[in-house]
Amino acid sequence: MLITNNELFRDKDIEQVIVKGSAFDVLLETRDHIHRGYKLLSSPISASIRMIMSPVRTVVLCSSPGALDEYSLSQIEAAIEKHGLITENRGEDISNLSDYAILDHELTMSAISEVEKNFWR
Repeated sequence: MLITNNELFRDKDIEQVIVKGSAFDVLLETRDHIHRGYKLLSSPISASIRMIMSPVRTVVLCSSPGALDEYSLSQIEAAIEKHGLITENRGEDISNLSDYAILDHELTMSAISEVEKNFWR
């Protein structure tokens, strides 16, 4: 499942939750899903500061019956905190929205490909 605010995923045949809001809103929705028993399959925060400032974010999750996944919860909490610290004074970079959407889409599709490849091992 994807949690995203990226318009490029709108017509994809992938289970998704569309967030009408910022990248920060995507992180908050992801945290809510983790509390409902989902588990992270992709990192909720980018490795570069430039991508953290992106207004577009997609996170890949899977349903994980059972107890709350503490690792996923700690990762999303850290991502929320890091995003807040970096964008607090600068804000999100909306001037390059279409470029960020393409990068987010490509990185997410790559993550999905890796998950699928490792699933069948």
